[in-house]
Amino acid sequence: MSRSEYYSWLSGDIKLRYDEKMKLTDGVDPYALRIDELSEDVSFSPAVKIVDLMNYLVLTHCFYTGQQMKAYKSLQAFKYYEAGYVQQTMAKMMNTNCYVVMGKVMHSQRRNDKPLQ
Repeated sequence: MSRSEYYSWLSGDIKLRYDEKMKLTDGVDPYALRIDELSEDVSFSPAVKIVDLMNYLVLTHCFYTGQQMKAYKSLQAFKYYEAGYVQQTMAKMMNTNCYVVMGKVMHSQRRNDKPLQ
């Protein structure tokens, strides 16, 4: 089973938590996926609405503290997505309950810089 460079940087409890999360993807490290394993057809993935993001980012409780995340500022990311900052969206269905979605993200203030992946 291939692991990503990101995985090698993790340590202790954080690595154990990441291992638990990878069980959702049948043990596959999403950061180790290659472009040829992803599909540009993302129609199989469920639609995500702003209310879904709100529920997750604001109302969900943090794993470490047990308190609501209240990450209102993170909702700005959805506005960037709608404005076209996310390009080349690709996905892979890991199993019937889990999808990995990747894309290239343009810088919000340095538009001439290479997109982030």
